[in-house]
Amino acid sequence: MVQAMPSQDQHFESLIAKTLERLIPIFEEIEGSSDRSAAITAAAYFEEAIVRAIKKRFVPLSNTKRSDIFEGYGPLSTLSAKIDIAYALGIYKKNTRVDLQRARKIRNFFAHEADKRSFDNEPIAKLCLSLQRPSMKRETGGHSDHNSPRDCYLLTLKEIGYALSVNVNALPSEYIDLP
Repeated sequence: MVQAMPSQDQHFESLIAKTLERLIPIFEEIEGSSDRSAAITAAAYFEEAIVRAIKKRFVPLSNTKRSDIFEGYGPLSTLSAKIDIAYALGIYKKNTRVDLQRARKIRNFFAHEADKRSFDNEPIAKLCLSLQRPSMKRETGGHSDHNSPRDCYLLTLKEIGYALSVNVNALPSEYIDLP
């Protein structure tokens, strides 16, 4: 008896289920954390997703060559460089790159400035409220003042990171492209 191949929809649904299974504990950890911990953990999550998306576009590389590129003083050792090269590779569009660079700045406030412990701190709040996550654009046609700075930051990174984690090439452009 010949077994039927799974359809593209079944494959995509399976990919989503596996991704959610892996991500739900990460999301729960982020939600239950202090502002500083949530900001840094969420940034690590989207950085990992960007690295995986970039590596998908590379030719096969040895572990040594990957380390030379992504670690130490390599050309993609910084989060800023990873964000920009992923954009240059067409992994996401300009507005997503802008949001990810803003999120990187927010992460840096929390990671490198001891007195920045809250999303309500003025420079952090202003950056968070300038983020334009895809679902908000679809739901409200623009930014809503009903979201806290923390919500804006975390929801933006969850959506972008989730889209990258599932499979950037299989998702409709609205999940990646922020008009």
